[in-house]
Amino acid sequence: MHALIKGRLDKIKPEAKVTLNNFKFPMAFLSIPKAEAIIGEKDIQIPNTPVFVDKIKFNVSGKIIDYLAQKMVLDFVTTG
Repeated sequence: MHALIKGRLDKIKPEAKVTLNNFKFPMAFLSIPKAEAIIGEKDIQIPNTPVFVDKIKFNVSGKIIDYLAQKMVLDFVTTG
């Protein structure tokens, strides 16, 4: 697994971008060739990301709202 994190975390409103390449779970037959997450002050946004379960391809996108709160909100869309 390779992870790249870019951004400034010393500002009042920290933002970062995380990229994963060739992320695989061999035991679960799950593969994520490339994923990005944009981390903001309160939300994490995930652009359209291909996910493979066995040989079935799904596209996942969405966001995690108020990820630091006790009751965060998950808002995801899956197509495929």
